[in-house]
Amino acid sequence: MTVTVDLQGNWKDFAETLPPLAEGIGTVTVDGTPGALIRTEVGKRTVYAQLVGDQVTELDGRTIAGEMKRGKPLSKPKRITSQKVGLDTESLEIAIRLGAGNVSEGVRVALKMAAQKK
Repeated sequence: MTVTVDLQGNWKDFAETLPPLAEGIGTVTVDGTPGALIRTEVGKRTVYAQLVGDQVTELDGRTIAGEMKRGKPLSKPKRITSQKVGLDTESLEIAIRLGAGNVSEGVRVALKMAAQKK
């Protein structure tokens, strides 16, 4: 796999919006396909991914970290904390659908959608 990272690149050239709790940090080209470079933190693990439109592909963190050493230092990613939330059956089904099977992601998507309406 050939990966090139550009921390000065404009991620908005490849995606209009970011997934909930993700941060656009530049652009990345993987095997000739350019896209937005996004980062989020899940627990204590930093996750990097390529975003093209609404398609997200997780990238190997070691490869990305090695490529980023050639660029400027980055700010800390957003942290995700674990909380228990009670949902009724209908809300649970909606969260599962919004999160493509991931309830936590669905709740984050729903919260972000509600915040954008205000």
